[in-house]
Amino acid sequence: MNLKWLFHPSRRLILNAVAYIVALDGLIIIADNLFRDLNIRNVHHLLKTSGVLINLPILFGLTLIYLSTLLRRYKRTAWGATVLVYAFMLGINAVQLADLVSHHPHFVLSGLIRLLILPLGIVTILVLCRQDFTTKSDTRSFGSAVRFAVIILSVTLIYGTAGFMLMDQHDFHQEISFPEAIHRTIDQFDLTTSRALKPYSRRAQVFLDSLSFISVISLGYVAISFFQPLRARLESNAAADRAKLKKLLDQKGGDSEDIFKLWPEDKLYFFNQAGTAGLAYKVQHGIALVVGNPVGERKTIEPLLAAFNELCFTNDWAVAFIHSQPKWNQLFKKVGFTTQKIGEEAVVDIDHFYNHTRHDKYFRNIINRFDKLGYSSELLMPPHDDQLLAQLTKISNDWLKLPGRTERGFAMGYFSKDYMQRSNIFVARDEKGNIKAFLNQIQSFDKQEANFDLLRYEAGSPGNINDFVMISFLDYLHHQTKFTRLNLGLCPLAGLDEPSQESRNMVNSLLQFVYSNGSRFYSFNGLYRFKAKYLPQWNGRYVVYRGGLRGFTGTMNALMRAMRVKI
Repeated sequence: MNLKWLFHPSRRLILNAVAYIVALDGLIIIADNLFRDLNIRNVHHLLKTSGVLINLPILFGLTLIYLSTLLRRYKRTAWGATVLVYAFMLGINAVQLADLVSHHPHFVLSGLIRLLILPLGIVTILVLCRQDFTTKSDTRSFGSAVRFAVIILSVTLIYGTAGFMLMDQHDFHQEISFPEAIHRTIDQFDLTTSRALKPYSRRAQVFLDSLSFISVISLGYVAISFFQPLRARLESNAAADRAKLKKLLDQKGGDSEDIFKLWPEDKLYFFNQAGTAGLAYKVQHGIALVVGNPVGERKTIEPLLAAFNELCFTNDWAVAFIHSQPKWNQLFKKVGFTTQKIGEEAVVDIDHFYNHTRHDKYFRNIINRFDKLGYSSELLMPPHDDQLLAQLTKISNDWLKLPGRTERGFAMGYFSKDYMQRSNIFVARDEKGNIKAFLNQIQSFDKQEANFDLLRYEAGSPGNINDFVMISFLDYLHHQTKFTRLNLGLCPLAGLDEPSQESRNMVNSLLQFVYSNGSRFYSFNGLYRFKAKYLPQWNGRYVVYRGGLRGFTGTMNALMRAMRVKI
């Protein structure tokens, strides 16, 4: 399937129009048959054709409305079911059309259009577009099921309430108030009413029968909505795929934060057929969240994206790339994505810091202060003993008690003994040798750039201990390693006011507002000021998605869910 063609706005417009036409046809069928049922005295001849014709078209109408919601998501099974429904309807419509010719010849033209030409036209369009309906029907969100349930039950309630009130004295020989009409619509088996309604006209009996029929069908569709599988799951040998991606990173190289493609171990993996390019992702709330950028040579990435798009499309997943680098923006735009800056990453030149920035008054004061306090620093390499891990656990727990602190996962690490065993631990010790703060150095797939994840300190530690740890770590990198840069991590929402194409859209304006007014929830400015002291180079990071504002908010909601950690 040519996904680039499908994602073209005009193509989506055609396919969505098909779904809306099917929904409209379903509404027309229901309205036409309910009107006919309630005016049954004027069309007695239709009862003689077949009693099933009174209620069967209502079932068809409800079914078409339901199927239209799935056609909008390009469901293959919905396409097949819709064609079958129309094929069955055409057989019944032929009977009705023959009846019109016999009894009402002056209605033949309108009947021909309504009963034959319109269904045939819809079926023709569906057949012509059949190659585009490839989405599997094994996923549906709970929220969508709730919305559908509310809509279809509301329609049933409105129909029943209105019918009881309009036919009260004439057809039931008693006054029926609005609250009683609602009550009787809900309780059609008279379980909570003292006296059942007696229909005194054929129209009243048909109304009660049709209301019961619609209610049963409505509840059936609601049950179908709620009991569908909530999420498709791909069978995957995660451990083998993880090892395969690590081998690719070792061979091809990557970024200093690419370890989060491998840890936490909550990802699925996708590769091209040759196994020379791959990516890591997690499906959350119907969105495939890809960690960072794909791994592999650039010439292999566009075919990889096309194949991954098709996988996600057929599983009814949206696609988003989290923490993408700007060098990939043009490629993403070429294949139909929107890129939105979400902040800037601070990268320190290690030699420049050691030879120049470190000698500024601010850093000299910190170095002198902690020297007087008798503090020292040390790098500890795995495996780590239980005593060290216990000390780190206490420090981490102290840090998590601070306001606004919480563990996050998916695209970053969270404290666990297993995670610490995978990391070098850089510690700050007081004059007695007790560890007061630590950071964990993570594996970098960029030979020039070092990185770390957690930076935490014990309650009661001296102020600026984070700076002492960072200065000491930079000194260690300068003297003991070949790294030339240190990645200090992302400053969320930083740099959104720069003049660019992204800065002129609604999403960017919304994020700027959050940055300016969200300090009581998260210290955006404080984090930026801490990192800016080190005079880093600022590199933009992006979220790549489809679907405008709704697509962005859906992506961020899925990301927040994916990052939640259950300890």
